[in-house]
Amino acid sequence: YGVYYFVTSNNYFYRISPSEEGWTAESSPKPALSYTARLLAADAYGDLYVAFSDGSVCRYTESEFTDAAAAGEKVCNVPVLAEQIAVDYARTVYALSDNRLYICAGEQASQSYPLGKSLVWSQTEDTPAVSFAFGIESEAVYLLYEGDFIIRTFDIPLPTVRTIAVD
Repeated sequence: YGVYYFVTSNNYFYRISPSEEGWTAESSPKPALSYTARLLAADAYGDLYVAFSDGSVCRYTESEFTDAAAAGEKVCNVPVLAEQIAVDYARTVYALSDNRLYICAGEQASQSYPLGKSLVWSQTEDTPAVSFAFGIESEAVYLLYEGDFIIRTFDIPLPTVRTIAVD
């Protein structure tokens, strides 16, 4: 259980949490947004990241997420047709698009990694990766490919809980 967040294609942002009566939903229309919300991810610090149809990604605090007036802070651009986004411990945004994993910082993706045979074994060069996840303590990226097989690779550099700076 816990708190769940989601976005809709008509730019409603939702927060759903358990309550005494069942579930409580808070929603916020974001009419000032110019583009449609497409993808949602969270970081380890509780911030939420929304990728929009123009490829822009904005970061929201939990309180900003359901505040209709909050536009969020633009942090980077991802490929417009990205299928998934995720955020690492250093708050770097990653995007899966066209069988490549993009590391996104600023206006352009700063680096990308092909996810076919050139990175890991797969059925063919064109077997698409459909999802990815990060290791917590190791620099592993887990890739789910079409055909229901998972590959673990260490070929993509990632920060981990062991590399987070401690103040």
